[in-house]
Amino acid sequence: MRQIEERASMRLLFDIEDDLLKDPERGDIIPGTRGARKARIGDRDLKRGKRGGYRYIYAYFHGYHHIVLLYLFAKNDTADLSADVKKELARIMGRIKESIK
Repeated sequence: MRQIEERASMRLLFDIEDDLLKDPERGDIIPGTRGARKARIGDRDLKRGKRGGYRYIYAYFHGYHHIVLLYLFAKNDTADLSADVKKELARIMGRIKESIK
């Protein structure tokens, strides 16, 4: 949670929420993560569009109508997710899936 609090304004978080409520399947599924999705969002406060803004990783559990924001990062901080990060996301996704059954 610290990562999100350090990076995001409430406005940005509300923009993410709005995007996901409109289309919870908007992000591409990240291979090797057990269903985590990656999407882009601009930052209106810094006047950055989607290409120069933020990336976020989230989980959408269709049958349960749950969306969980997992990770938020600036494009210039992380280009691609490492194998270790994908492995950790897969572990987190497994734990979330077990807890909502």
